Amino acid sequence: MKYVIISPLAPKPFLALLESEECQPIFTKEQKNFPLPERYHADLQCFAPDEKTVIVTPDLYEYYQACLKETDVTVLSGKTQSDGHYPSRIAYNVAKVGNTAFCLEKALDGRIREELEKRNVSICNVSQGYAACSVVGVSENALITSDKSIAKAAESGGFDCLYLSPEEILLPGFDHGFIGGCVSKIRPNLFAVSGSQLPNSFLAFFEKHGATLLSVSGQLYDFGGSISPEGK
Repeated sequence: MKYVIISPLAPKPFLALLESEECQPIFTKEQKNFPLPERYHADLQCFAPDEKTVIVTPDLYEYYQACLKETDVTVLSGKTQSDGHYPSRIAYNVAKVGNTAFCLEKALDGRIREELEKRNVSICNVSQGYAACSVVGVSENALITSDKSIAKAAESGGFDCLYLSPEEILLPGFDHGFIGGCVSKIRPNLFAVSGSQLPNSFLAFFEKHGATLLSVSGQLYDFGGSISPEGK
């Protein structure tokens, strides 16, 4: 069974699309000390170092443990409890693509660091704190990003990289959102995106790397991304 940790405020047609692909949603809980547009964002609450493990912010550990108790997914409590201010609120916002984790290293949660080191995943420090928000990992060595500093770091690291401007991505309360917050990975090589107003280069990049992209109609909407553990 594929589980998707996702905001309950994600567009209803998008949630319906995930369910049609046999993904069971696990809705995030509100983090009331976060800025209003970010309070339900999965990529600020959780990080998955692999498909059987989820690391969550300490105040939500019992909640996610209860949600996943009937599965074989391991839920770990992180070490960083955010005070709602930057950079503590991006401690879990890590973009893992292949064996590289992009993040603002000084803000990285200690438990996430430990679990990455256990798996021999290298950490790539970038200036963009919202790394997971800004990245879609299309394959082990290919990604799409809406941040130029991540694009530069990825290309230097040998990744095939497509830059997509964030200006047309909706995130009410902010000037714009980020592309990573618009996409869910359903299975290897199968993704869903919350919008249909996509440049041809975006679609072509998925095809280039043997991936299929499903979408719902409308402008791209940043719902905070999703975490997709695989459980029984």
